[in-house]
Amino acid sequence: MDINVRPALDKDRTSIASLHADSCEQTYNSVFTTSFLKNEARANLARHWGNIKLKPNDVVLIAETGDMIVGFIAVSCSQRPIIENLHVRLGCKSQGIGSALMRVAIKRLQELGHSTVSLWVLSDNHSALGFYRRLGGIITESSKKDIFGKPLQHKKIEWTHLSSALTARLNN
Repeated sequence: MDINVRPALDKDRTSIASLHADSCEQTYNSVFTTSFLKNEARANLARHWGNIKLKPNDVVLIAETGDMIVGFIAVSCSQRPIIENLHVRLGCKSQGIGSALMRVAIKRLQELGHSTVSLWVLSDNHSALGFYRRLGGIITESSKKDIFGKPLQHKKIEWTHLSSALTARLNN
């Protein structure tokens, strides 16, 4: 699969929101009703991506094959960068898309002078936890985080040395 990773544009917001909602339907189907995920959650994400004000140093990238968006990553770069979202289209997983998004995001973070990044993952999302751990992420804490108004158990994954641990694993 030929994957192109590029900065997201304003015109991509609707596609990002749709992919994000599709991913949430899969990830949270044991926590929320199908009706909630297909209606309220989808509308909430459409509003979020339609209205979000990105800061100049935030990193939002999309992966595409041809003209189809197959994944995206969004990194908030306030004091310490945090990956807010990394989602890959169902049916396109395990094809290097997540790794490609991480690789380009890490390069951009390094260009911005950052040396660390972290994210929070739903504790029951074992495939995501495994993916991030294979990329050198370390679980550093556990806490409840609010998802669509419901507190759910999450694990914090951190990379404390982007220049060595993460990039070495992504480039192999």
